[in-house]
Amino acid sequence: MSSSTFKHNKKRNTGLVYEFLVRRAGLAMVDRDPDSYLNTIGIIKKYYAPGTPLSHEKEVFDVIARSRGLTENSAHHVLEEARKHVTNLDSRKIEIKKSNLIKDIHYAFGQDFFDVHRIPEYRLMASIQMLIEQYKMTSKSITEGVQKIELEESLIKYMCSTPTASAPVVRGEKIDGLVATLAMKKFEERYAGSLNEGQKKVLRRFMNYSMTKNDEQFTREMEEERSKIVKTLTESRNLQCFVEDGVMKQRLDEALTTLKNMKIKGSPERSVEELLLFHKLVQEVKSDE
Repeated sequence: MSSSTFKHNKKRNTGLVYEFLVRRAGLAMVDRDPDSYLNTIGIIKKYYAPGTPLSHEKEVFDVIARSRGLTENSAHHVLEEARKHVTNLDSRKIEIKKSNLIKDIHYAFGQDFFDVHRIPEYRLMASIQMLIEQYKMTSKSITEGVQKIELEESLIKYMCSTPTASAPVVRGEKIDGLVATLAMKKFEERYAGSLNEGQKKVLRRFMNYSMTKNDEQFTREMEEERSKIVKTLTESRNLQCFVEDGVMKQRLDEALTTLKNMKIKGSPERSVEELLLFHKLVQEVKSDE
């Protein structure tokens, strides 16, 4: 992105601050720091819940950032829709909410919160926010007009580029970032792959539940995870290491009994913690195959 030559305030970047909070929530979850996790989720809900002023501005980030592999004509249409959306926003209310958000973050996490996180999408987020600010202006100088064109061209180039395998193309969908999807992409920045795929899936679903409070969906997803783990561990009873070692086999059977009797409905935090441990057990069992 060529946006680095333009003025940008990361503290007032709606998309960037959301991603900073996502990382804070994700790391708190992995570190088993419930106070920090709940505090962060509370701030996200307060300022980014559907219908809030910042959620309306964040929609522009979601649409542009997730639009990949487009034709140049389609990319132009996306930006035109973004411009129309921005012109209908209450800019004054958004700026007030941003100021309040910054104050809440400083109070909860300290003045260095905005300098702790490093994200690969920083320049993209900066470009989108600066283009939003350009769209908000009712009158522009020639310089500002040129800056808008440069930002649009940079973002069109991004939207026309081919995404990597880990970033699937999303067309025509309303993106609902929540905490989960973004957080899981960033865990490995700190943990260097220490979370296996099963653990990542459980955390992703739990953080989604934390935002939506959809008990029925969460319970169904966790039941599916439990069933998969039960199946894997049951099949592992025939592995040579368990056949030859009666004590190990007994412990495996005890783990299976605990897993089958685990209460999921009504105990989301506890069920997540236990499923994380069982996914670790599955990983260890598979390493012995």
